[in-house]
Amino acid sequence: MRRRFSVSLGDPFLDYLLGGAARGYLIIVAGNPGTGKTIFSAQCAYRNILRGLKAAYISLAEPREVFLRCMEGLGMKFKRLEEKGLFKFLDLASPTDPSFMDRMLEVSLKEVLDFKADVLVVDSLSALLQLTEREKARSLVHNLFTRVIRAGGVTTVAVVEVPRGEKRIGLGVEEFIADMVFFLVRREIEARLGRQLEVVKARGVEVKYPRMLYTLHGGFKTIPPFSFKPPRYVEPFKPIEDFPNAYSTGVSDLDAMLGGYPKRGVVHLEIGENVEVSMYHLFAATPLVNFMVKGRGVLLFPTTGVDAGIVHRAGRSYGLADESLRKCVRVVQLGPPSPGMEDWVVEVKGASFKEDYKQWLTSLRTLQEVTGSKEVAVFIGADSVYHQYGKDCMHRFLSLEALRTRMEGGLLLIATKPGLESRAVKAVSNVADVHLKLVRRRGALLIYGLKPRTELHAVSVDVSQGYPIPKLTPMV
Repeated sequence: MRRRFSVSLGDPFLDYLLGGAARGYLIIVAGNPGTGKTIFSAQCAYRNILRGLKAAYISLAEPREVFLRCMEGLGMKFKRLEEKGLFKFLDLASPTDPSFMDRMLEVSLKEVLDFKADVLVVDSLSALLQLTEREKARSLVHNLFTRVIRAGGVTTVAVVEVPRGEKRIGLGVEEFIADMVFFLVRREIEARLGRQLEVVKARGVEVKYPRMLYTLHGGFKTIPPFSFKPPRYVEPFKPIEDFPNAYSTGVSDLDAMLGGYPKRGVVHLEIGENVEVSMYHLFAATPLVNFMVKGRGVLLFPTTGVDAGIVHRAGRSYGLADESLRKCVRVVQLGPPSPGMEDWVVEVKGASFKEDYKQWLTSLRTLQEVTGSKEVAVFIGADSVYHQYGKDCMHRFLSLEALRTRMEGGLLLIATKPGLESRAVKAVSNVADVHLKLVRRRGALLIYGLKPRTELHAVSVDVSQGYPIPKLTPMV
């Protein structure tokens, strides 16, 4: 069972994971340049002030005005809190003489104690040690630890700079006396910028997730392992308006990222390892549902392991009535339909691609006639076609559908899953106007664009409207 301490770490998931920090804790935030250590530490101070505590900030990295301006841009209004007497900024960014620094530090620590700060940030401890004679460095850390942190009960967040390519933290003494140590690093994920936090040390806590991704979008935010609970009550999906030359993806954040899916276009959704059905369905279902609620047709040849029953449950999760499914949806599958689904499930034998494609086109024409629109959204699981008919027929099927879509209008969405040979995946990508890929890293679900190229976005789910909608957070 996690303990619950009185001091927040500044991030909801870290607080959930570790239980926060106790009064008098020393927290080391270490990492290479540009990893967000200052943002992490400042946010820790800011969030605790909002919770009713007082915080002080000793800066050797940047002057007061620069700090306040940068944090204001991230939504942290320290100047307002300073005016209310809840925050004190101590500027030690200028001194370079070691003897002068000793005196300044002595005065600053006294100010922190007189201010009765609950939280202290030292940014950075590395700079402080560099400006102090080496033989005094250890005693300085010890003095900070005994006088301010332990005796004063001030929870202290100390920033430590680590040169690129190294993981050793400062003099080494900080790691031993610290109660918590976090190490931040930039790392490449799918040839794009990624960031990872490692919980190196958390005194008395069994850490379930010692490594996790994080972003600096709008502040410091860890990315928890992906999960979501369905809404308690299902509401009908609210349609999203299309663009003049593109269909909405059904996801506002994805529309903002891509500008929608091009009309008469082909979209390739590549599914990475360990991405579960419920995860990729968030992105496969939303454009199709957005088509349906506007009275347009949807034709599916599902991926391996997905049948009309799963399609039916997915539709119901977006508040679609059975009448809408019967009118606007056709699922082409191997095997007979389940009872009650005969009107919208088309059985194919799988022996002859030519014969089955005729049935496919018949289903398509029926949808166009019933809905009164040639604009049909087609979803094809390339792995199902590949395993049933072989590589050549898969290429032929996708090529025919791509050509038909470009001539008649509508949208073609093709999904590829792990196990499909790389040349087949490449062939799908070659015909696509948009190529998205879903991957999992450290339990988090990420999406990014190869065509057009985008950076990584972390995926969470919003169910506040009564149905699941992906929310995207840029990984910056």
